[in-house]
Amino acid sequence: MERTKKRAKRTPNKKPTHYINILHRREKAQPDAPIGTEITTEEDEIEFSDYGVARVIAKIIAFMGWIMFVLGFVVIGYAAVHIDGTKNIDVILVIVLPGIGMIITGLFLIVAGQITRATVNNASHTKQILLHLRRH
Repeated sequence: MERTKKRAKRTPNKKPTHYINILHRREKAQPDAPIGTEITTEEDEIEFSDYGVARVIAKIIAFMGWIMFVLGFVVIGYAAVHIDGTKNIDVILVIVLPGIGMIITGLFLIVAGQITRATVNNASHTKQILLHLRRH
C-alpha cells in the first residue's frame, strides 16, 4: 500500500493520469465485460464508412503495384530467355532494365498504397478516440 502512495506523490498534482480515469469510468459502466470488449454505438459502426474513396484508391494503387511488380519479373524472364547468347552488355541492359524499372516502380506503388491506407486508418481511429472521449 505504501508503494502506491509513493507513486501517487510522484504524479503531477497528485492525481492519476487521464488514461487511468478513462479505465475507471469504463469499469463503472461495464464491470463484468472483458477488457477487449467495447460498447458499440452508431458512431462506432460508421467508423470505416469515412474516407471510403481514399480506401478504394489505396487498394487500387497497391493492386497496380503488385501487377507491375510481377510483370517486371515476367519481362526480365522473357528477356533472359530471348537473349540468345548475346555477350554485348548494352543489348542485355536494354532488354533487362525495363523489367528492373517495373519491379522498382511496383514496389513504390505498393508502399504508397499501404501508406495511404495507414494514414486513413489513423485518421479513422483518431476520430473514434475523439468520439469515445467526448462520450465520457
